[in-house]
Amino acid sequence: TRLEALMEAVEKMLLPFERFGVPVESITLAISLTIRLIPLQLATVGEVLDARKARGAGFSIVAFGTPVLIRSIRRARNIGDALLARGAGD
Repeated sequence: TRLEALMEAVEKMLLPFERFGVPVESITLAISLTIRLIPLQLATVGEVLDARKARGAGFSIVAFGTPVLIRSIRRARNIGDALLARGAGD
């Protein structure tokens, strides 16, 4: 509920800009998604690091970044599909 209260406050702050054509609802949604996805992204990074450690692999930015990037893109695609299914962006 704290995130909901924060998003309501952000939306109220941005509402005056709506008359200038600023897409307040879209901006609020983007901020909300960003805040919600930070812990998920950190968990993904942790999982990839744990998996590399379990395999006994050394650190390589490519070997680390590739699975993180793939999971991030997959998550973004799934969220985009879910938003479209719910009519966001119409």
